[in-house]
Amino acid sequence: MNRLQGHQDKINSVAFSADGQLIASASDDATVKLWTPKGKLFKTLSCEVNHSNSQRCSAVNSVSFSPDNQTIITADQIGKIRIWNRQGDLIKTINAHLQEIESITFSPDGATIASASWDNTIKLWNRKGKAIKTRNIMRHRGAVYSVSFSPDSQTIASAGEHGDIKLWDLTGNLLKQWSAHPNQINSLSFSKDHQTLASASSDGTVKLWQYDGTLLKTLVSKNGQAYGVALSADGVTAAVAYQDGIVKLWRVQDGREMEEFQGHKGAVYGVSFSPDGRTLASGSYDNIVRLWRITNPLRQDLKAHTAEVNSVSFSPSEPLIASAGQDGAVKLWRFTSDVKTDSMFLKTLAQHPNWFQSVSFSPDGHTIATASRDRTVKLWNQNGTLLNTLEGHKGRVYSVNFSLDGNTIVSTSYDGTIKLWNQNGELIQTLKGHSGRVYSAQFRADSQQLVSAGDDKTVRLWNRNGQLIKVLRGHQGRVYHAVFSPDGQTIASVSNDGAVKLWQSDRLLKTMQGDEPIYSVSFSPDGQIIASGGQDSTVKLWDRQGNLIRILRGHGGVVERVIFSPDGQILASASRDKTVILWHWNQDLNDLLNQSCDWLQDYLQTNATVKPDDRALCSSF
Repeated sequence: MNRLQGHQDKINSVAFSADGQLIASASDDATVKLWTPKGKLFKTLSCEVNHSNSQRCSAVNSVSFSPDNQTIITADQIGKIRIWNRQGDLIKTINAHLQEIESITFSPDGATIASASWDNTIKLWNRKGKAIKTRNIMRHRGAVYSVSFSPDSQTIASAGEHGDIKLWDLTGNLLKQWSAHPNQINSLSFSKDHQTLASASSDGTVKLWQYDGTLLKTLVSKNGQAYGVALSADGVTAAVAYQDGIVKLWRVQDGREMEEFQGHKGAVYGVSFSPDGRTLASGSYDNIVRLWRITNPLRQDLKAHTAEVNSVSFSPSEPLIASAGQDGAVKLWRFTSDVKTDSMFLKTLAQHPNWFQSVSFSPDGHTIATASRDRTVKLWNQNGTLLNTLEGHKGRVYSVNFSLDGNTIVSTSYDGTIKLWNQNGELIQTLKGHSGRVYSAQFRADSQQLVSAGDDKTVRLWNRNGQLIKVLRGHQGRVYHAVFSPDGQTIASVSNDGAVKLWQSDRLLKTMQGDEPIYSVSFSPDGQIIASGGQDSTVKLWDRQGNLIRILRGHGGVVERVIFSPDGQILASASRDKTVILWHWNQDLNDLLNQSCDWLQDYLQTNATVKPDDRALCSSF
């Protein structure tokens, strides 16, 4: 995205101000540089600028902003702490430790500063630089390389040379300690949700812990020592800096690698997320700070649910999306196909004490149907007025859909039945045949047939009168979802056996085999692309020949539902990570060039190494 060049030696630490308006980098060249988010150098902090040359300057190991953005603290290799104002003026120098200071940080409430040193101690200071006396000396048996505050500012975590993690209160009382790594720990980071503490070690791993020392996950890579770790504000992502110059993003929930950033020519020592989570800064042995774009501009994340999102549906008549989740809410959104325009949350359409399993628009877009754990199907208008409640199932209702002529509603249930209802909510017929739960049912485009998927490992075809036509067998596990292609000639089904299967009549055409359960499948409107989503938190795109053409990564949890927009330009996915993602998966070359130039613009305009003629490379886009 951008390279910030200007340091004359390796960079040890990077930090964003809380307002996101400044980035600080601390270097072995004895300076701290302040940069704007666009990559322009704002100020260089150097003790030589503020004092006579008799004042010894040393390599700066760590830098941190106060939460109110007004103060910057730095720590160096001769044990000094320096306090600066936001304009870069030196306010105070403290002879803080007897040896090199490796880490310094503000508490989230801005009241306390903690420093960690090679002299084996952690010390506390108020924001004016006055030492805070603690009842006990906060000490390790070796050098201390990292210190971090809990989100409530009441607990301090420290770690260092011997691989131990210690938790302290503000009076210096040792609350907890455990042996975390066989090698030294280089970095610690608390999650903002109080759930996780991450530790990065020279053993090459990052470990995720509960506060009581319970190991949650170990992130293993082959990139050498892990020098830095940062957890995103939403607690979903861990960024890790590695010895071989690679920066990786990992998903906290299940420890999966999400993304890898290559570009540094030396070890990366520090990483920091921007407050909005859209940018990651990294500092390296190659003297360069790199800014990486975390969010993909070819996708939009819809965040309003407070629990897992089970279903999402497009209106066929206007640019509206409905999403339903385990928070008992149905949310209504207005979307746009313009990648530069954000979708808008409109309202919470419905709130229910039982979570919703499924949501679907009627063909005219006027009615929204929901299926719930409370064994009912409910019909709503777009204002959130409850129009009707369809009762009859004896177990939770897994799915609800309309026939394309709008005359029939189909629902499936834990009770092993499929029910057909008319527009007035009157039960027409109950279809029995599956020997277990029925997870989904959908009408063919001509509304004359429907396909169902069930716990009994089968896909079943029925006519509109409820007569069973065919049973498709081939899956080795429960079948979660089955859909017709737009032309009605092909059926796609997905299962916890990890397979996407394509069927024509009663003949199996193709199997696209994966390793983990798949929960949802959808055809593009032209029938040429098949999307699937499941346990591995990705959305996969396949062609009709069974070739995998793209993997869309971005969710931090299991993907429960995938569906294409009516025009096929957007693919929506609903996930247990509480989000819906809209993927602009089918952008043409000009769109991609425009997006690429948006990414490059700051670099082309601010980086000093760019030739004058090259600054206009994107002027025609």
